[in-house]
Amino acid sequence: MTPAQRRQHYDAWRVSGMSRTAYARQHGINNKTFWHLCRSFSADDARGPAPADNRPAILPVTLSVSDTATLKLQCVCVTASPAGIAAIIRELNLC
Repeated sequence: MTPAQRRQHYDAWRVSGMSRTAYARQHGINNKTFWHLCRSFSADDARGPAPADNRPAILPVTLSVSDTATLKLQCVCVTASPAGIAAIIRELNLC
């Protein structure tokens, strides 16, 4: 059986809805041979296509400075300027 024929049998089996054993029996293929064939193709499919380029993608990033900060405590959230949050932390003796 050529590699192209093996791939055709594997693809046909996948869409047939049949068990491996039933497909192999119907097409006159040795059960163990077909099992190994399916195993090798399923491992290839799991790996997925080879990446075209190994370099990481470059994504544009925009950063902005926030004028506020949020302090989250057990029962309350306070949004204020960073200096205001620092004053609240000092008042509550959190540091």
